[in-house]
Amino acid sequence: MNCPVCAASAPRAGRKSDYTAYRCASCRHLFMWPPPADVLGLYTEKYFTGGENGFGYVNYDLDKQPMLESLHRYLDLLTARTGGPGRLCDIGTATGFFLDLARQRGWETTGYEPCAYAAAAARAKGLNVIAGVLPRGAGPFDAITALDVIEHVPEPREFVRTVRSALRDDGYFAINTPDSNSSVAKWMGMDWHAILPPEHLHLFNAKSLKMVLEQEGFRVLSTQWIGKRFTVQYIAQTLARWRRFAMFRSIADALQHTSIGQLDLSLNLKDNLFVIAQKRQRER
Repeated sequence: MNCPVCAASAPRAGRKSDYTAYRCASCRHLFMWPPPADVLGLYTEKYFTGGENGFGYVNYDLDKQPMLESLHRYLDLLTARTGGPGRLCDIGTATGFFLDLARQRGWETTGYEPCAYAAAAARAKGLNVIAGVLPRGAGPFDAITALDVIEHVPEPREFVRTVRSALRDDGYFAINTPDSNSSVAKWMGMDWHAILPPEHLHLFNAKSLKMVLEQEGFRVLSTQWIGKRFTVQYIAQTLARWRRFAMFRSIADALQHTSIGQLDLSLNLKDNLFVIAQKRQRER
């Protein structure tokens, strides 16, 4: 296989959940091939309300509640770059948890969400959320966010091009995604929890993400590793789908809708990339 980022040789790295992973020998990008025939079909109502086949969230809004500190941090960093709230588009906005925070902080918000159920749940909060994917040439927006999204996209380079087309001149693109070159990813190998096909198809690192962004007309301004908080129930569910042990699945199920399950823990494995890039003018 050739790397979709830098075209170098990408030897087979292993298999997981009946998918083959390849890792580039040069930029260390990790990707699954071939992708599922219907990627968007994975994201149904069940994905946001209990999970199906080991994917998704028990309750998306409750599972995201511990992430408030990190999400506000993302907005702080983005607002510092833009100079203040403007027109923001969030891609893969789910039920609108992050988009609602941005709106509360003065941003004029729009979201795109491929799951019709999740998009409707976001609209019920009074948010402007469109059921579908970001079309080429939408906007123009001052900033576009893609939080825990690009790893799900079968063709990330085309995704970045679409984002660029929807930004105003000198607009900003903020991305959060797992770091496949982190120490914990190297140590765990194919057991790393973020290797999660068919949900996660492309696992970037700081180098490979910068390459794609710069090749597609962006300038990377900052790269940080920002920790997250998770509910106990979400951690148990992650362990269940990671190790596929019946005991973990039983614990995850038992913790649903309990006060213990909703306790949250801080976890910073330094494997969570947050990148802000700025749209460049194409050279004539």
